[in-house]
Amino acid sequence: AYLGSGALLREGLAVGAGAVIGMGSVVLEDVPAGQVWVGNPARRLR
Repeated sequence: AYLGSGALLREGLAVGAGAVIGMGSVVLEDVPAGQVWVGNPARRLR
């Protein structure tokens, strides 16, 4: 997985292999493998 600069994840979340979390994103739920999430709150981009 790749975590962009300043990204925040809630404690206990799972981030799958190959997932991308955008810069400054705030992730509030598990991110499945291979997905791209961005924003505040983070949402699936693709």
